[in-house]
Order: sequence, then structure tokens, then C-alpha cells
Amino acid sequence: MPWWSVAIVAFLIGFWKPINGWKTFGSGFVGVGLLWLIVAGYLHYRSNGMLTIKVGQLIHLPSSSLMLILTAVFGGLVGGMAAVTGFHLRLLLSGEQNSKK
Repeated sequence: MPWWSVAIVAFLIGFWKPINGWKTFGSGFVGVGLLWLIVAGYLHYRSNGMLTIKVGQLIHLPSSSLMLILTAVFGGLVGGMAAVTGFHLRLLLSGEQNSKK
């Protein structure tokens, strides 16, 4: 599946099960960030770190651990923004005010 498929899932969960804006963002951030960290860690392990080291060298990172952390943060941002977009679309379609900030 493409990398952005997790954004669709986070969007749908944010739309289906809204809490409030910040908690929805945090849930999407943590969920997708952890998923990407686990997948990146698995790929790092399977390649004996070669893939992480090579990509880290391409973007001038001092360590491969930082590459794994950046992967999780970027994945988390994708998930968080998708979830909060679903949350706000639900508010827009339902006509609710911003009472769930």
C-alpha cells in the first residue's frame, strides 16, 4: 500500500470517533507515528542498518537513530493532520459549533 494510506485510515477514525481537536490530533500522531517507527525499526533490523545509514547519509544526518526518530515524527504529523481534518469535516457537516475544541 502507498505511504499515504495511513492518512485515509486516520482521517476516517477522526471523522467517525471525534473527541476534540487536540486529542484527535494526538491520537492520530501517536498511532501513525508508532506504526511508522515499528516498520522503520523492522526494516532497519532486516537490512542490518544499511538502509537507514545510507538514507541518513543522503540527508546528512549524524546517526541512524535520528533517521528512525524523524521517520516516526513525519509519520505522526501525517496521521495527526489527517485525523484532525476528519474531525473538523465532521463538525462542518454536522453544523456543530466549535464547542469541542
